[in-house]
Amino acid sequence: MIKYSLLCLLFLSRISIGYAEEVNETEDSIGTETISLELSIVSRTHELEFLDRALENYIILQPNIPYVFQAKLFFLDQEIKIATDNVYNIGKDSEKVDSSYSDIEYSGFVSDYEYSIYYGKYKGFYVDGERDVSGNYFNFDEIRTKRYGLDVKIYGTEPRMLSVNNRYANQPDKLPSFFGTYILGLLYDVSDIRNVPSDPAILSQINNSQYLFFNDLKLTTLSPYAGLIGRLSIDGYFVEGGLSIGFGLQQQVMTLNGVKVDHWDYSFVGLGFASVGKKIHGNGTIGFYFSADTVEPSVEKNEFAIATVDLSLFYKVYF
Repeated sequence: MIKYSLLCLLFLSRISIGYAEEVNETEDSIGTETISLELSIVSRTHELEFLDRALENYIILQPNIPYVFQAKLFFLDQEIKIATDNVYNIGKDSEKVDSSYSDIEYSGFVSDYEYSIYYGKYKGFYVDGERDVSGNYFNFDEIRTKRYGLDVKIYGTEPRMLSVNNRYANQPDKLPSFFGTYILGLLYDVSDIRNVPSDPAILSQINNSQYLFFNDLKLTTLSPYAGLIGRLSIDGYFVEGGLSIGFGLQQQVMTLNGVKVDHWDYSFVGLGFASVGKKIHGNGTIGFYFSADTVEPSVEKNEFAIATVDLSLFYKVYF
């Protein structure tokens, strides 16, 4: 993961160096969209991964949430996003645990600094790829996770033209057709996981259950990061991509069978996205958006990862 991230950063750096000057010359001619609304249907994979890379063994817990609905409202450089699992249970497997999900995020600018404040939670996980002797999934309704934090970043060029929060500009004819820039940021993130099972009678039936090394785990991460984003637009179509990576200091508070361990370590943080879309009917944009987000700490020499992958179909309209 780290090797491929660095290769992508090296490739995108050519965009940043070659086209930053053109962006600066153009920014004065760009208007500011007043209001926009974006609606998305998201195909989501969210996993708690307990790993042994040396032996290539793992056990994965994930919620029964195949699709997520999102709405974003953008107004005067501020944005609010609300997301939830689908209320009609579209695509849910009735044999798996009845999971739920909700998320809210608020973001905007203070001078040229962009910030995001977020809070999200899941309830109900099952063991991926495992069934008991009766053919039933191992469902754990009691497992709960939540994640919240603050992300602050600054761009190498005019941020409102390249911001992830307003990435589908409504005036593509006034933007350079090919440009990019670097990002420097600081992430404060808290991931809290509760009620992972430890009952030997249940775990003895599950392959690789020995890798479930905690009942409760709270990860508090402070991580600087760097990244690059770029955009190509031709005849109303656009393609965008970005990648950010960082290493942070992390407090890890773990509980197993009533024994609590509290120590500090490091963690890898990575975020990548890509999107493709087209401007339609004057004030609208439609397209696809892909993102991957991972936190990979080493907890008491145990390998663990929290990974989320989204593929979204979005429609955005400007007023």
